[in-house]
Amino acid sequence: MSRSFSANRSYHGHVSEPQSSDLRVGDAEREEALRALGDHMSAGRLDIDEYGDRTARVATSKTRGDLLVLFMDLPEPKPRFGPVVTVTSPPPPVTPRGGTG
Repeated sequence: MSRSFSANRSYHGHVSEPQSSDLRVGDAEREEALRALGDHMSAGRLDIDEYGDRTARVATSKTRGDLLVLFMDLPEPKPRFGPVVTVTSPPPPVTPRGGTG
């Protein structure tokens, strides 16, 4: 029997830590990758067609792994990612300021 996730129910299955390459990236990581590719094109490591292909793939990248694969055959600079932060407990509840009445 398979379990499905629903926002209305809590999930009671085992959740493993994601691999670093599976973590999703945001705009800042994509922009860093684009700058690095520009440096490689300026240095003559990529021609204009390769640069265009790789920058298009950066724009559609979802994970760190999606970005890193674009740099496997290139020296530095490469995208750098911050440390993985794991939240171990929920944040404290927010108490409204002021009172009623």
